[in-house]
Amino acid sequence: MATTQLETRAQPCLGPPRYKRALLTFLGLLAPVYFIPPALTAQLPGRPFAVVVLAVASIVIVMTYLIMPALQRMFAPWLRTDDARARAAAAAAPDRLRAQRDRS
Repeated sequence: MATTQLETRAQPCLGPPRYKRALLTFLGLLAPVYFIPPALTAQLPGRPFAVVVLAVASIVIVMTYLIMPALQRMFAPWLRTDDARARAAAAAAPDRLRAQRDRS
């Protein structure tokens, strides 16, 4: 049975598994967390609140626009390995539910 346009839109968007996203985030955070706060502390001695605010803002911006896109491109094949299986399972789920409903 063919899926309707509404059923196609209702299916969840499946991305990489959470453990893969967590690992990439961890890898991406290592360098900025290690280098940015000490660099800002050297530039703003005696202003710990300003250092924290600027460090967090800098890390978020660098992670969002530079590091994560680069890591996602570098690890794209690894991130997509489970994607085909997950899509197949998600596509089969509505059919299984419909079959169960028809049987009862």
